[in-house]
Amino acid sequence: MSPDQLRREAAKAYAENRLYAPAGNNTLEFYLALRDKQPDDVGASSALIDVLPMTVVAAEQSIVRKDFAEAKRLAALIERVDGRHPMLQRLKDNIVAHEARSNTASTASAVSPATSTRPLNAAPKVQFAPAPDYPPEERSKGIAGTTVLTLTLDAKGIVWEVEVAKSSGNRNLDQAAVNAARQWRFSPRIQGGARIASRIHVPITFR
Repeated sequence: MSPDQLRREAAKAYAENRLYAPAGNNTLEFYLALRDKQPDDVGASSALIDVLPMTVVAAEQSIVRKDFAEAKRLAALIERVDGRHPMLQRLKDNIVAHEARSNTASTASAVSPATSTRPLNAAPKVQFAPAPDYPPEERSKGIAGTTVLTLTLDAKGIVWEVEVAKSSGNRNLDQAAVNAARQWRFSPRIQGGARIASRIHVPITFR
């Protein structure tokens, strides 16, 4: 595709909330292709950073669901966007560790079949997550950083408390991250077939 076609497809995918999936037809991959063609395209680079926090959350959720193929795909995309992302190595380590435990559990189950079924469980999933506004002064001065937030979700997946778990080192960046996260919406955590409140950690990078 031409750069203009990639830009249009990326915008269309974003409007349809195809931020990082399905594979090959999502905002992240269209902007990556655009950046490959035009490395100095500021708009593409900015859009990639905007979508990155939701991709990290999705990768973590894939690990919880034991969908390791999807988690690896998303981790690879994150690495393409930013090979030095602060959450990247932890994601890779978690994939390896959880996959190893899952394989061990599957082997044990084959030897000694379980006598009872597991309750239905599901991690929260991102449903609506507008990107944070980059504070104008910090953007103009080239001030960057990553704010890690702890979000408390109610049993409907609504964010009702936002805490800064790790500061970016800049108060305005932290506040912009908090303001954005307050608007986010998730599907609720399900445990034992019941919807419950939960807490999740989300990194938001400004660069």
